Amino acid sequence: MTTIASYGGPYTGPSKLRISAIARNMVVATIEQSIKAFWGDTAGVILPYVTLMLVVIVGVSVLALDGSRYMSLQTQLQNGADALALAGAAELDRTPTAIERANKAIGFRCEANSSTCQPLAGGHGLVSNWSFEPHNGGSASSRRF
Repeated sequence: MTTIASYGGPYTGPSKLRISAIARNMVVATIEQSIKAFWGDTAGVILPYVTLMLVVIVGVSVLALDGSRYMSLQTQLQNGADALALAGAAELDRTPTAIERANKAIGFRCEANSSTCQPLAGGHGLVSNWSFEPHNGGSASSRRF
């Protein structure tokens, strides 16, 4: 049996309630029983595992897409480099103007005493849209090729 007694303290206003020790023990036992039932309940325990594994699976698939994009880009760049090399090599026939024609075929102007080559102005040759200057107010690291 639960006993609730009125407690008249030094404060005025609504009366304070005091719960007896037996009632307090019953409330504590009910709370403990609820916690044990909640802890022992295994229905739906798979949901956190599925959620975590879904995040892992999505992450791995995104990495796979990034890797495939990288490989595709590398293949395209290699194909372009091979095409330029073949175009230049096709002009090499042991004549005095062979190197100049090979450079023109791939779209570069190389000076005799320079180790660097510049793109041809006017878009002649295979490489026609090279730009080494920043565009649209970009920094030096944003280059258009």
